Amino acid sequence: MKTNKVRNLIIGIMLLFTVSIVTIISYKGYVHSIDSCIENNRNVTENHFGIFSWTVSCEQ
Repeated sequence: MKTNKVRNLIIGIMLLFTVSIVTIISYKGYVHSIDSCIENNRNVTENHFGIFSWTVSCEQ
């Protein structure tokens, strides 16, 4: 019984770590897209950030 609790705890920590890393990488890509838009003298017309998906639209 105790080994199941330890196993489930380890699996939970691994899943939390994986989701955290994926979220951080996704957010960095989102910020990079906005910065690229601004560096190219464009206006950000639409941006939406979700945990695993995001969109950025630029116009001149």
